[in-house]
Amino acid sequence: MEAQPRKGYILLADISGYTAFMANSELAHAPLVLGHIIQFLTKELTPTLQLAEVEGDALFLYATEEAITRGELLMELVESTYINFRINKRTMSHNITCPCRACQEVSRLDLKFVIHYGEFVLQKIAGKVKPIGSSVNLAHRLLKNTVSEATGWNGYVLFSNICIDKMGISPENIYHGSESYKHFGSINITAVNFDEKYLEYTSNSRDYIAENESDVNVEYTFTAPPPIIWDWLCDPDKRNRWYAGNKANWVIKDRPGGRTGTESQNHCTNSNFIEHVLDWRPFHYYTVCNKRGWINAKITGELDEVNGGTHFQWRLRLLGKLPRQLLRLISKFIAHKVLEMNASLGNLELLSKENFMKYKDQERDTHEVEHRNLAQV
Repeated sequence: MEAQPRKGYILLADISGYTAFMANSELAHAPLVLGHIIQFLTKELTPTLQLAEVEGDALFLYATEEAITRGELLMELVESTYINFRINKRTMSHNITCPCRACQEVSRLDLKFVIHYGEFVLQKIAGKVKPIGSSVNLAHRLLKNTVSEATGWNGYVLFSNICIDKMGISPENIYHGSESYKHFGSINITAVNFDEKYLEYTSNSRDYIAENESDVNVEYTFTAPPPIIWDWLCDPDKRNRWYAGNKANWVIKDRPGGRTGTESQNHCTNSNFIEHVLDWRPFHYYTVCNKRGWINAKITGELDEVNGGTHFQWRLRLLGKLPRQLLRLISKFIAHKVLEMNASLGNLELLSKENFMKYKDQERDTHEVEHRNLAQV
């Protein structure tokens, strides 16, 4: 039985500067630093993506197109991973007291991603199921590129243009170029500077409703991890499926940055509310303001990982000149009677869990099929 070709995303996460780091560091502590970073990256990138292999100082991951239906999720995943990597590295550097060169040079390490979309087959090799094929080979070739020489960037994501077209995003402040490889010819690429994204993330002021500032706080614990729940919360098509009573029909209105982010807008054609994105921190929290007439409802949705799942808090504060006590009563009516948030989040759990478990079952079945195929050879 032949393995079935699949289409999907191939991602490589590479620790930049690690070769020089190893050359100038003591062997005793350098592997410990690498192990910590690899473990961190694995936790950040899975289970949204499947880990195929750890390749020295790089991770090789993949996802079928059925698993990533919203291209923005992939961008948010690598961007969030990079930002958390920088925060984690800063904490490591601050807490390290060991005087050895390995520990003192941690701050020089950086992170780059390469993402390509194409066809591959899954095969079990040396006990591991991983994609193989021309697209996988090209993704690995793209690790050797000229982005740093052309731009001076050390931390970035490089997309093949085939991939970014499939994702359907047009991010701002990007570098367009091409790379040439034997057997592949010229490959058009698009790169995004993640150092700039990190600086924006850490310098921007937060727009956030704390629990003690909200009129209503609805909590729910989901089975799936934060990136999966985030996707169900933020994808307009998915949102329409879990709101109780089929009351929502959200559509994309405006994406001034080429993707969802601050200043983006959505429109609910059923209720005629316009949703303005005020703050956008993927997998952590979002803050939006839903406006129609005199109603101005500010909402923060916050996600925290709990035992592999997600604890979610949905907080609403109604803005206006009416007395706060009256605004609080109206807020509770909106949350519990109009939006039926408890029932809606219950629907979200059923849908996200079913989808997440179905995907995990498909991956398990694929691994079993590849194991049987290998045994027949």
